[in-house]
Amino acid sequence: MKFRDLKIGQKFLLRGVEMEKSGPLQAIEKATAKVRPIMRAAAVELLDEIHSNLTERAEPDRLLDELIQALNSYHHTCLSLLLDKENRSVVLQIESAYKTVQQTVSRLTIALKSE
Repeated sequence: MKFRDLKIGQKFLLRGVEMEKSGPLQAIEKATAKVRPIMRAAAVELLDEIHSNLTERAEPDRLLDELIQALNSYHHTCLSLLLDKENRSVVLQIESAYKTVQQTVSRLTIALKSE
């Protein structure tokens, strides 16, 4: 996107510096509050788009973490209930099923992080 396409007040990145358009040929640096002249044809990135992409990316990671925590909690609850009854063969079956779930979650994690 070009600087000329921005509306006054829109926030953007120019060469890694966060700025806000304050006029047709100027912007204010966020960190220093200095007014800088900007060429109309300068290539910029809208901060809203960057933050939106980061949020979309973070949501699956957060949900995956929640899934892993929920599975671990469920597994420990099952084991604690069964261990009280000393039912060793059922515990082994649950452990086997849990390992399958863990492997699937690991593959999902790798797939999400490689996108």
